[in-house]
Amino acid sequence: MRNITHYENEWIYPILIGSLILLTGILMIVYKRAALQLILMVVGALLLVTCAVFAAIKLKNGEKPSIILMVILIALGLILLLLPGLVTDALMAILAVVLAIYGILMLFRTLGGDLSNRKQVIFGTVVGVVSLLLGVYAILNLDNTADVVMIIIGAVLSVIGILEIVRGLRVYNEYS
Repeated sequence: MRNITHYENEWIYPILIGSLILLTGILMIVYKRAALQLILMVVGALLLVTCAVFAAIKLKNGEKPSIILMVILIALGLILLLLPGLVTDALMAILAVVLAIYGILMLFRTLGGDLSNRKQVIFGTVVGVVSLLLGVYAILNLDNTADVVMIIIGAVLSVIGILEIVRGLRVYNEYS
C-alpha cells in the first residue's frame, strides 16, 4: 500500500504550468511581433517594479540604493515599456548581424581548415552559406525576422507545454 498524500495534488502543477506555457506558445505563434512587443512591455514594467522594490528595501534597511543601478533600471524599463517596437527592431538587427557573422566565420573555418574530410567541408560550407544568406535576408526584413523568431519560440514553448501536461496526466493516472 502506497502513501499518496504527498502525490495527491502533485499532478495539478504540471498541468497548470503546462497549460500556461502552451497558451503562451500558441499566442506567440498567432500574434508573432505583437506578442514580442507585449513581452518586452511586461519586462519593462517588471523592471520598474523591481527598481522600486529594490530601493524600498535598501531604504528600509538604512542603506543607500545605488543611483547608477536605479537610473539604468528605470531607463531600461521605460525604454522597454514605451518603445517596444524600436527594441524589437534592434533585437532582430542584432540577431541578423550575429547570424551573418556566424556564417562568415563558419566559411572561413571550413575553407581555411583541413579540406581532406569532404563531408565536413560540404557541411561547413552549406551551414556557412545558409547562415550568411539568412543573416542578410533578416537584416533586410526585420519584421519577417521577428515573426519567424516568435513562431519558432512559440512552437518550442507549445511542445514544452504539451510535455508538462502529459507529465501531469501521468502522475494523476499513477496515483488516482
